[in-house]
Amino acid sequence: MHAGVLPGGDPVRLSWLVAGSALIWLTACGGTGTNRREGGAKDGPDRSDGPACRAVTAPPGTDLRHCPSGGGAPTENCNTDINADPLNCGGCGAFDSRFVCPDDAPKLHAVPWCDKGTCAVACMTGYLDCDGDRTNGCEVDVRTSLAHCGRCGNACPGAEVHALSVCKGGTCSTRCQPGWASCGDTPGCNTSVLADPNNCGGCGRVCGANHAAASCRAGACVLVCEEPFADCDEDRTNGCETSLATDRRNCGACGKPCSVGGCFNRTCVLP
Repeated sequence: MHAGVLPGGDPVRLSWLVAGSALIWLTACGGTGTNRREGGAKDGPDRSDGPACRAVTAPPGTDLRHCPSGGGAPTENCNTDINADPLNCGGCGAFDSRFVCPDDAPKLHAVPWCDKGTCAVACMTGYLDCDGDRTNGCEVDVRTSLAHCGRCGNACPGAEVHALSVCKGGTCSTRCQPGWASCGDTPGCNTSVLADPNNCGGCGRVCGANHAAASCRAGACVLVCEEPFADCDEDRTNGCETSLATDRRNCGACGKPCSVGGCFNRTCVLP
């Protein structure tokens, strides 16, 4: 604390306050009640129950007061900005709880905030207050909202046939509906991977037509083999690859080998 004299010869006590990189002299005011900042009268009653500070130099937009940190008498340190402190927003919270911004933030995706002496909310990352209603906080996740993708009011356009609009990471895009894909050079979700034998279960998955009539049902290849062929390796992509009439490892049926000799007309024969 330092002694000094204001213009007019009145002795005062001075205290230091650092704001940014500037070192500021402030007068240490005493008393309680409805003191106003020197040279800055406001309409209506003073917003604070704590004494105002007469600042020789102060950062623009600040309103510094002597607010106690835990009740009791005001402190001599003029270090509470009631324009920005959520615990003393518009006045000293220790004197009147109305000046304490409510901490209902966790369920609202927000944190308490004091904006020019009025309680507000500061949104958590990814959330915004798009309806302007403080009671429901930051209600929109702009990372996934189709109506507010990336920012409030930015609606994703409607999707094309067999497609869905998507907001991912705050950017609009489209994806195919279940069972559809964008295969080949033609844009759009134009291929049914549930029924197309050339793209069965996914783009490029071809149902083999080797000695078979191939079809795709519910994303799985279905083979109707020609006689006397069978799909013994259960690989739908190469069709019905085995001749049950001549294959000695699958003679007459899959998995039925001939121990000696060969297979002729579905029957094992001696050499």
